[in-house]
Amino acid sequence: MSGSINTDRDYRGCVYIPRADGHHSHGENGQFSVVELPTFKVNANQKHSKVEVFVEDPTGQTIKPYVKVVGDLYTSTFLPKMTGDYLVSMCVDGENIEGSPFYVKVFDPKLIRVLGLRGGIVSQLNGFSVNTDGIGEGPMAITITHLGSNRIVPARIMQDPGRKSLFHVEWMPEEAGFYRVNVQFARVDADGSPYTIEVINPSLSTISGLTSGQLISAGQLNKFIIRVPSKMVVMNEMRVDVTDPIGVRVPARLIDNNDGTVAVEFLPIIIGSHVITASYFNMAISGSPFKVTSFDPAKVKIINWKPVGNVSKSVEFDVDISKAGPGDLDIGISGGEAPYQIHEREHGIYRVTFTPKQPGTLKFGFTFNHSKFRGQMKMLTLMLSSK
Repeated sequence: MSGSINTDRDYRGCVYIPRADGHHSHGENGQFSVVELPTFKVNANQKHSKVEVFVEDPTGQTIKPYVKVVGDLYTSTFLPKMTGDYLVSMCVDGENIEGSPFYVKVFDPKLIRVLGLRGGIVSQLNGFSVNTDGIGEGPMAITITHLGSNRIVPARIMQDPGRKSLFHVEWMPEEAGFYRVNVQFARVDADGSPYTIEVINPSLSTISGLTSGQLISAGQLNKFIIRVPSKMVVMNEMRVDVTDPIGVRVPARLIDNNDGTVAVEFLPIIIGSHVITASYFNMAISGSPFKVTSFDPAKVKIINWKPVGNVSKSVEFDVDISKAGPGDLDIGISGGEAPYQIHEREHGIYRVTFTPKQPGTLKFGFTFNHSKFRGQMKMLTLMLSSK
């Protein structure tokens, strides 16, 4: 035998597998890359021998390859025009060298389909599949790398027992961040590979705009913000439940702000404690669940009000907040001095008393939990006592 094929190296665009599929190449839009065939050597004392390489495409047509000679090392390449099995013969003085002829399988990497590849959750099993239908058998290689630490994450590759062309991949990320996923079949990158996906830790999500124990207004739209540890929110994995004091769920509207935050709006109807539960990817968000309490300033009533009073005589009226929910009553007076006293006459009803010192008009302004309500402005005209 005048020469032999060197199989102890990798070849650009293909992999040599004796008596198997042979070499693999790939292309884009039907234009396939140049296939570099195995190198072979010719004995030094036969440098003047006639060296020939023959390539037949899947239809039997002959393709003229290119042969490069460096010393006694011969490298041959050819440009495939279609997918399929190519028959390659390497001859010296008309005789096939050892390992020749052999087949080269040329395939389109777009036939390598990566299915179900998506971002993941820290410490949760992630997975995807690779379908190589129409290509044939070959080695599958998956490399998953954390882009922050450059740490390679172990991946388990399982061939489907019912379909040899289908592979299932499982891996578990241990830290948040971006990962590069490289998918190769027969040492050829899948179309679009390497891919970049993001892994997040949902428990690092935060809530702002509402705090536990905060008072909110019933009958008015209330809002808070959820921020996730990512620039993009997977909205179908976000869940917010608002439950009123009698156990009825209050509808909540979730709005994606497209900046890693979600605005949550809800309208409480009845007065009392509301429980808010928020989760992302089935993981409770920090601070959840928490309680807020609703009040209704519209239910505050001023009773026994008299618009006219006399100087130096006691003036009194009542403010009923018994049906408005928990909170604080504030009274502001303008137009003159009117120091007043306030005490709870009965549960939720407060008596306000003061003694005016000079005539004029006083303006009273009332707020409940800093919220205004109907009738919250009152006028009091003070006159000198006629005795």
